[in-house]
Amino acid sequence: MRHGADCYFHASGNSFSEVEENARQAMEQGFRHVRVQVATPGYVGYGARGNAPAEGARNEVVGPTSPRDIWEPAPYVRLVPKLFEHLRTKLGDDVELLHDVHERVTLNQAINLCKALEPYRLFFLEDPLPPEDNDHFRLLRQQTSTPLATGELSTHSRNTCPSSYNFGVHEGSGFLKETQEVFAGCPEIKIGYMLAQERPGLGIEVDENLAAKFPIPAGPPNFEYSWETTRRRDGTVIP
Repeated sequence: MRHGADCYFHASGNSFSEVEENARQAMEQGFRHVRVQVATPGYVGYGARGNAPAEGARNEVVGPTSPRDIWEPAPYVRLVPKLFEHLRTKLGDDVELLHDVHERVTLNQAINLCKALEPYRLFFLEDPLPPEDNDHFRLLRQQTSTPLATGELSTHSRNTCPSSYNFGVHEGSGFLKETQEVFAGCPEIKIGYMLAQERPGLGIEVDENLAAKFPIPAGPPNFEYSWETTRRRDGTVIP
């Protein structure tokens, strides 16, 4: 029996200082785990606002010869260790820091990134490689002591990664006011813990009349994150 489930907060920004400021806000709210993401200058990215203008109109057909949102892994791999150097210097060692690669690097780049991050003692590095690359995960595990997290994208038992373990931390920093109203009894977030309801079952009641006021907007896209448009400069699709 636990008092609550530890949660991690998302802190992102266009600069190291902006990420630091957002991480400090999380720590002031009691979060002990913070996921940090920073935009790579000149490129779109994952987990942080991109600072590169999209090439072409939003309704333009995107393909190998007309990429719009450009991503390149090499600048990102060089940037991330510098982010963690900055944060460890400014925030100290007490906060647990996490980062999500989102599978956008090669095996060699993942090895180099993980080894470069070892001095900054990450709580975990998430999805350095896609879940189907179990053999690559074994090679990566042999090369680095950086904790590796994966699994949310797995769709089959064969994708289970032998190089990762259960970190016992929950992603999320709370629910929007509207969500709490529609789903009365949502778990509370207090001092970085998610606290479950003690009422029968899940302890959550759905207000269907109120939910009807929040229809799913016409799409596509409804859930996009540039996943449909992000490519390398040579046209290679990026997940």
